[in-house]
Amino acid sequence: MKIRVLNDLPIVSANIEVAGKYAVFRSALLDTGSFGSLFRIDILAEAGIQITDTAQLSKIYGVGGYENVLTLQIDKLQVGELEITSPFIQTGAMNYGIDIDAIIGFDFFKASRAVVDFDRFELRVA
Repeated sequence: MKIRVLNDLPIVSANIEVAGKYAVFRSALLDTGSFGSLFRIDILAEAGIQITDTAQLSKIYGVGGYENVLTLQIDKLQVGELEITSPFIQTGAMNYGIDIDAIIGFDFFKASRAVVDFDRFELRVA
């Protein structure tokens, strides 16, 4: 998958599947320094993906401070040809002042065996 550069940040598209419903995240930041993957809750809601009672409230920390998020298990997370099944993700408001709708974190890179190739600006399987 080709990596785009937006505001000097590496951006890809990502898809989430939950119970036969799909959400598309067009501006997903590749962030190897983020432990987990985070997705905007309003895009999940627009796709009809329900947050169930099994979702757990968590607090995450980053450069900009902390944010309360919900942690939930989904059926599939796909970025280009890379995909993982039954991952846990986090969802929240993501009001960071930059135009991104998801963060693809280390959890995804590790589980999918992804290689980020900045010579070719692509994300691929190892």
